[in-house]
Formats: sequence, structure tokens, C-alpha cells
Amino acid sequence: MVNTLRLKQVAGVIEMADLQAVNQVLVNDAEAALESTTVD
Repeated sequence: MVNTLRLKQVAGVIEMADLQAVNQVLVNDAEAALESTTVD
């Protein structure tokens, strides 16, 4: 993911949608990690 963003940035073709897609993956991963460690 990071390399793709770097390549797009260097090429001058990075878009807000690219960053939003990565952010969505990171947020989903974080939420899943929190859910798996939550003790009821």
C-alpha cells in the first residue's frame, strides 16, 4: 500500500480517493483488532 502511494505521489497522479481507500482499510483493521481484544 505504502509503495503504491509513493509511486502515485512521485508520478503526480495521487488522488484523495487513494488516501481514503488506505484510510478505510486501516480503520477497518483497527476496529477488528479492538473487537477481538474487547472483554465483556
